[in-house]
Amino acid sequence: MIRIIIELFPGGDVSEGRVIAEGYIINNLEGTKEEGNYNYMLKLGGSGVQSILCTGKVSKFKRKKENVWKLLVAVLKKAKL
Repeated sequence: MIRIIIELFPGGDVSEGRVIAEGYIINNLEGTKEEGNYNYMLKLGGSGVQSILCTGKVSKFKRKKENVWKLLVAVLKKAKL
């Protein structure tokens, strides 16, 4: 599983940081060694109230040729935001 955390640091102050969004990308084990299939979930909010923005699936991602940033871009392109 890959977890993406987006934090806001008001005025650049790390001690005041707070999570404003999270994403999860999970290998659903339906792919092959060359092409992975992944489920995703994107949420707004931090440790308190959170709301799921969207869920979905990225199929046939060429995991041997591409990197994690390309996987994140593929998720964001498919997401209904």
